[in-house]
Amino acid sequence: MEEVRSEGLSTDGTRFIVLSFGSVTYDLPSAMATITLQEEESPWRPVSIPVALPEAVSIAQAVSEQWAPRPNTHDLFIEFLRRTKADVIAARITRAEGSVFFAEVDVMTPQGRVQLPCRPSDAIALAVRQTVPAPILCTPEVIESQN
Repeated sequence: MEEVRSEGLSTDGTRFIVLSFGSVTYDLPSAMATITLQEEESPWRPVSIPVALPEAVSIAQAVSEQWAPRPNTHDLFIEFLRRTKADVIAARITRAEGSVFFAEVDVMTPQGRVQLPCRPSDAIALAVRQTVPAPILCTPEVIESQN
């Protein structure tokens, strides 16, 4: 089993591997885009996640620091978190069932830590919008299922 950095542990002891953002791609005539992530350490295996186009655009805009004149849902949620003194501390891809991926966003609030189940695209969109981007983590099982 791969060695995982300590920040790759969840509160229940589940091990996670740190991923870095790779790209957002869209190939016609598909109705879905693909987010590609990659392990930050050897063997640098990729993880490709299908996402809806609006979420793909939202992530691509945040990564390239292109902001719309009006906030989208992810921008609004980040502003809400800032005003309530909460921070996204990690996006976790927890499992995959076929082509459906599951995730959670880990948030530190003034009252303590909260983990919320969500779509991977939402977790990633929130993580990349942090002043210091939050780590994107993935279980070894999800990575192994793709490679």
